Amino acid sequence: GSMGSDKDLLRRFTRVNGITGNESGYTSVDAACSSPLDRAKAAIKNFIAAFDTTKDYFSLVTFSSEVNYPLAHSRDRQALFARVDTLTPGSATALYDAIIGGLDVLSGNEELNVLVVLTDGWDNSSAASASAASDLALKLNVPVYIIGLGNVNSDTLQYISQVTKGGFYYTDNPGSLDSIYQKIQSSIQSFYELRPYIVTGE
Repeated sequence: GSMGSDKDLLRRFTRVNGITGNESGYTSVDAACSSPLDRAKAAIKNFIAAFDTTKDYFSLVTFSSEVNYPLAHSRDRQALFARVDTLTPGSATALYDAIIGGLDVLSGNEELNVLVVLTDGWDNSSAASASAASDLALKLNVPVYIIGLGNVNSDTLQYISQVTKGGFYYTDNPGSLDSIYQKIQSSIQSFYELRPYIVTGE
């Protein structure tokens, strides 16, 4: 997908977003990121760092042809950052399965939750459908925010985010991911005291 070996994106977008220090001292990404995936990692880390981990939990779900759960319900920023750093691009996209997997983890949670999804390709590997994913989110009352990077099925992603009362953000510029995550963070913090749940493409 767009976070793999997309040389056109690398040529077109040279500006890099790095993580700046915060009061907790979490600084881990400088301005030397060299790929769309590096920029995605930096944006995800900034997103995590913006929340109060004394009360907010994060989980990380990754997906390519399969869905994986490398870290669940963590308040440890450094552990979350370390897992984000291990992300690698894949050749397939099981997006709908990943959404359902994330929602399944949240299903026993009585607190308010939100699903944040980053994808850089069309779903080509899921057993589940887009409607199955959105129906489960509606049943669990979990808004789904989706970021589509590059060649994605914008109509379907827009549908999922709209019916679940989340939001859809499209970009073909990896350098804009940081600002998009900031918009999502502001939206979440305006309405919820919650346990955020991250889903990101592998």
